[in-house]
Amino acid sequence: MAEAFSSTWRAESQRLDLGACVVEVVTTKSLSRHRFSYEGERAMIAIGLAGERAGGETRTRFASSSHRALEGYVMALPAGERLEGWSEPATRCSWLILYLSPEYALAGGLALNSLLNRPYIRTNAFEFVLLARRAQILMARRAPGLEAYLQSLVSLILLGEDDDAAALPDPIDGPLGKRRIAKIRRHIETHAPGSVSVSDLADLVAMSTDGFIRLFRRTYGVTPHQYLLSKRLAAAGGLLRQTDHALTRIAMETGFASSSHFSAAFRNEFGLTPTDYRRARR
Repeated sequence: MAEAFSSTWRAESQRLDLGACVVEVVTTKSLSRHRFSYEGERAMIAIGLAGERAGGETRTRFASSSHRALEGYVMALPAGERLEGWSEPATRCSWLILYLSPEYALAGGLALNSLLNRPYIRTNAFEFVLLARRAQILMARRAPGLEAYLQSLVSLILLGEDDDAAALPDPIDGPLGKRRIAKIRRHIETHAPGSVSVSDLADLVAMSTDGFIRLFRRTYGVTPHQYLLSKRLAAAGGLLRQTDHALTRIAMETGFASSSHFSAAFRNEFGLTPTDYRRARR
């Protein structure tokens, strides 16, 4: 049987094994605080159908999120990566969860690992909620078109990423404090990608560089360099999708020293060259 979430929650679960894809709908039965985790040989995509948590945190090795509204909350995890956290539901919560084997093919014949090569968390992705609820109905009916529908849903989630989805999410609070986090976010949003340095951010919040780096990592789950790099690559992804600019121009506009440096960083992050990424998302 495919892997499943390990959790201390009390929940109802409906599960259907389609071979390369196992689909599960999970609904909590109580509002008690619980812990959860997932790590397995299959990739995992979870879409929040309903619910809100009074508190909680979801963590991957790249980032953490304390977002409370779970409707439209999307988590995507490559095989072998780990996701964990805790939650205290404010209302009953339900999820559509897909466990995808390595050979799972996306629409158009694209390989799963070419688009899902690092964990990400996205919030307020309400455009996928109705689609996921439709999948829940097809699952209950054992409809013959369910597999094709799920393939399209997974492809939409992974191919339809907006420009900010590649960037690591901002925490709500943490050791740096809400005011400093808000200052950092505003500063990055109002400056060109690649023009912001770690020392700039340390000066902005009136801290030493070493002290800032320590608190930043405890707050965001990554170093400031990793965070700024994710913002630059997200901006580069947007330019690849929305313009016909040459790679050298995109590299320059997002703060990379050369197109080769940009291409290497981009491929390391997304598993695709910038040219292949542009082709796949048009």
